[in-house]
Amino acid sequence: MPPPEPLPDPNPYIQIDSPENGSTLVGHVHDPVDAADVTITGMYEIAEGDQLASLTLSLDGASPVSPSSPAAGRWAWSTRFTASGDHRVEAVIRTKTSRSARTGSGFSVVVEDTRPPVVTITAPADRAVVAKGSVVVLTGAVSDTSVASMSGWVADRYETVTWSGSTWSASPLVRTLGETKVQVTATDAMGNTGSAQITLVATDQTGPELVID
Repeated sequence: MPPPEPLPDPNPYIQIDSPENGSTLVGHVHDPVDAADVTITGMYEIAEGDQLASLTLSLDGASPVSPSSPAAGRWAWSTRFTASGDHRVEAVIRTKTSRSARTGSGFSVVVEDTRPPVVTITAPADRAVVAKGSVVVLTGAVSDTSVASMSGWVADRYETVTWSGSTWSASPLVRTLGETKVQVTATDAMGNTGSAQITLVATDQTGPELVID
């Protein structure tokens, strides 16, 4: 006589599919949200005749949260990370027969900023009239405080730009008559670049020379 088949396990089962334990996730920060989105997913099983009472997740020991509408044995939860670091998520399932199961996953997040700096030129105004041969003081702002370098180009000539925090300035010499293109570029620590441009109109503002014989 064959041995009886084992009874099905009455305990629930839960697992985390993504991120895998020990994995590294790369999240990208896009304007205007200053954080990287990461989705944690998994599955669960409940014995026949039992029902789901709760499914909760806890990230880095924080208060448990519930994934939205877990159904058909699947669940997902999205969160945001503002900085790179190591994390651990714990998932717990409970049934209406007071049975439970838990699992965990440790992972690392690398947050990459892909937003270009926003450069603005506040003075002078676009198409401002200036004197040929004069030094024009350019001032402006930059949105990214992690700026690694700034540069300026005036009529295809490189100009030094100095910056502190979110403001910058430059003092180029206007060498030619007519329209002069001005561009200021900022590069942040992640290699993203942003620029702003204006046009200056240079005129000859020297008076006539009086010659007395």
